[in-house]
Amino acid sequence: MPGTRCSDVSTQSGTPYRAPWPEAWGPDRPKRRSLMIVAFWGLLSALNVAITVDSATGTVPLSAVFWGAVNVPWISLLVVSWLSGVRIRARGTSGISWDAEYRALVIEDQRDIFRFWVLLLGTLAVLALFGVVVETVAAIKQPDAGLVVVVLLLAALLTGLMWGTVLMMRRGNPRVLLSPDVLRQEGHGTVVELAWTDVFMIRCGGETPDLSIAVLTHGSRLRISGSAVDADPALVAQLLQFYLDHEDARAELGSAASLERVRAGRFTR
Repeated sequence: MPGTRCSDVSTQSGTPYRAPWPEAWGPDRPKRRSLMIVAFWGLLSALNVAITVDSATGTVPLSAVFWGAVNVPWISLLVVSWLSGVRIRARGTSGISWDAEYRALVIEDQRDIFRFWVLLLGTLAVLALFGVVVETVAAIKQPDAGLVVVVLLLAALLTGLMWGTVLMMRRGNPRVLLSPDVLRQEGHGTVVELAWTDVFMIRCGGETPDLSIAVLTHGSRLRISGSAVDADPALVAQLLQFYLDHEDARAELGSAASLERVRAGRFTR
């Protein structure tokens, strides 16, 4: 099975609020998502150029200014995506809290950011679909080489946007709750619950091209996307490994003492 045992990577916290970066994840997280957005942005820019050039002949009914304005949400999407990737190593314990209602340590995801991505991609996909319909009708009524190029670019953009929307919807991770007896993952209408006594290994990396933490039992697994949680993924991996290795310490997960341990970086006994 690919990946590295988190226990083989580090047993010491780097500094309070931070943890060493596992070698299994490389020097930094992949920028694949940002590079994909750059590629889509380039495709949209090519579409703008094609529409602008063809507009000079007066054959394109859609406004080049309109499609140029669509670049604004693309730029904002690119900035948010890039910064969230670059700053992943600076999140610390920001997304880790203790919930008195559940009496569990809670690792939050970046649900709001994912909703922003999905909403923006979905909106752009609707615009692209509208453009494909209008431009195809125009090309049928008045055949023109420029219109054909515009339709092909719009179709490519629509395909990429629809694929990106589905990918982002599948990638959004739910929150994880750590209680004295179980690890519980909630979200997307599903619940995955693993007893601590059934877990035999925590793996860092190797599950996907992105950062990942896998909690393994002999019958099932729980996967946490390190780039989706709103906390330092190295710290998340370390606290999971600590409570797996120290059965006597799991009782504190039912109190705020667990959060104090995480914030202080005390992962040795």
